[in-house]
Amino acid sequence: MPMDNRFQDWPVARRPGAERRRIAEIETDILLDTGAVVDALPFQAGAWDDRTGLMGELRREGRDL
Repeated sequence: MPMDNRFQDWPVARRPGAERRRIAEIETDILLDTGAVVDALPFQAGAWDDRTGLMGELRREGRDL
């Protein structure tokens, strides 16, 4: 899917959907290289401290983002 040209001069991290597209490319590379299915999710900086169920479980399990 081509990117909307209105955002071509924006830094990559600020382009709508650019981060998710890059993550999808990495997920596909991992799948093709190893056969492993990865479902990566982008989080904003500081999300680790959010009081959500997901972040609480990650902290409890000792997972690092």
